[in-house]
Amino acid sequence: MTVDCTHLARWVSGRLLLTVMILAGCNAGAAGSEGEREASPSPSYTTQPVQWMLADDPDPESITLTITVALGGCATEVASTEVEETAAAVTIQVLARVLVPADGWDCLAIQVPTDINVRLDEPLGQREITGDLLVDSI
Repeated sequence: MTVDCTHLARWVSGRLLLTVMILAGCNAGAAGSEGEREASPSPSYTTQPVQWMLADDPDPESITLTITVALGGCATEVASTEVEETAAAVTIQVLARVLVPADGWDCLAIQVPTDINVRLDEPLGQREITGDLLVDSI
């Protein structure tokens, strides 16, 4: 049995060309010649708090909590985790590095759950866990 791969070859080469154009920063419908292409602005970032949730039931004897943050869209990575401990509570704030999109650009609204470990100075015990808790599950 022989298989005609013409359609497959066209499909693969078309996808490959599109991928190369995207990676090279080409704009298929751009007017003007090569020398007239506008320079892309450098991306700008800021830091913002993001919501999180406990990844599992915390062990009162542990000094590590595993939390899950939802990164995605313009939030590209965890910038820092701030922990404030008192005798009654552990308050956690997660800050994400967030892309500020240029005019005419949008960020994808795809969120990726990311687990991070938060280290405590003392075991959790019976202390309350507070912060920017995500009410719905990720």
